[in-house]
Amino acid sequence: MSARRLGLWQRIRGNFAFVPAVALGSGVLAGLAMLALEAPLAAWLAWPPGLMAGPESSRAALTAIATSSLTIAALAVSLTLAVLTYAGAQYSPRVLKTFLADAVSQVSIGLLLGVHAYCLVVLRGQDGSDEVPEFAAGLGVVAGFVAVALLIYYVHHLASSLRASHVVAAIGDDTGRLLDEEMHAWRVADAGVREPEQRPDRATAASVQHADHPVAAPCSGYLTAIDVDALERQALADAALIVFERTVGSFVAEGEPLARIGGSETPDALAQQVLRCVDIGAHPESEQDAYSGFGQLVDLALRALSPGLNDPHSAGLAIDRLGALLARRARLDQDLEHARARARVFVPRRHTAELMRVCLQPIRQHAAGQCAVLHRLIEALQRIAAAPGIDASTRAALTTEVDALARAIERDVAEAEDAAPLQAEIAQLRASMARSVADPAAAS
Repeated sequence: MSARRLGLWQRIRGNFAFVPAVALGSGVLAGLAMLALEAPLAAWLAWPPGLMAGPESSRAALTAIATSSLTIAALAVSLTLAVLTYAGAQYSPRVLKTFLADAVSQVSIGLLLGVHAYCLVVLRGQDGSDEVPEFAAGLGVVAGFVAVALLIYYVHHLASSLRASHVVAAIGDDTGRLLDEEMHAWRVADAGVREPEQRPDRATAASVQHADHPVAAPCSGYLTAIDVDALERQALADAALIVFERTVGSFVAEGEPLARIGGSETPDALAQQVLRCVDIGAHPESEQDAYSGFGQLVDLALRALSPGLNDPHSAGLAIDRLGALLARRARLDQDLEHARARARVFVPRRHTAELMRVCLQPIRQHAAGQCAVLHRLIEALQRIAAAPGIDASTRAALTTEVDALARAIERDVAEAEDAAPLQAEIAQLRASMARSVADPAAAS
């Protein structure tokens, strides 16, 4: 998918009003279609007798359904706003993206509005006539029962979505999917764009230092999408190198260098192609940004550890997911570097070592003296250490974090009975790391 289309899809997906608006229009069209098909349907279908006794009965039923569906839709919107307020205060404002993009909420409100619009159109179709559009009115009655059932399910869904475990799992699953897509994108760029003999190594391609033709950002905003495949093909055709100064999710001001081009005989034309292959939006959230989920989990853990909430359980859930995601990211480091080293388009990315520092350091600082949270941090480090094939920089960052955690336990856990199990886990983790360094095959 091109960057512009991906950016448009992200804005539509995050727009809470889009699906309800489409459903409202669909309800109007469905009402018009049923009125038009009333005569053909009546000619070859026998409607169950007694369901609609007459025009007054059908009008009363449709009026009640239209009124109740609109009332239920208003209630659903109120519940959604209450959930958004609670989620922003309890977890983090950054998790609101997950709730706004929730398909169940959008579809539920949309269907309720669609039922309301359908009933209004069918009522208008009667227009005081003694003839009853039985099939259209009957479908409206069925839609009324569906609206009631939908309200029950929607309330259950909202209640379930507020659980910390549900929020953490949703963020973790989405982040894991984006990590896999990032790896897949670079593998496609490495294997599918050019023949093996055409793939330049960094040493034979135009060097990053000589990529000196700037590509200025056309407007201020957040870089939300980059069409790497299209740029790879264009850079290969021009025997050029494209080096981005910003990664997806970063802010760029109008006129600032967005990327640099080297080795091209027509850099101005290639610069225009670069601008066509990127999307800049008003919000930092992006379907290509695999690392916003890490920040959301960190925010959730820090909010749970704040004095106002003091919820170690929710913090532990976020730490568990962070450990699993960091271990997953560490396993991809070498493959990702191998693919990127043979590419002509370079996009900055965060190494696992930096992610560990950004994610685990603030949680450790806020978890002073909380043994349950410190235990979950040790478990997260154990997961990362057990990941096969982690590189030297990740291992060094892991050692640094283990040492810092050991000092925090010694400094902040006053009771020897509480500190002893944690210190034993630290010693076991260090021994495991030492064995993996001595015998890498055993670790993998």
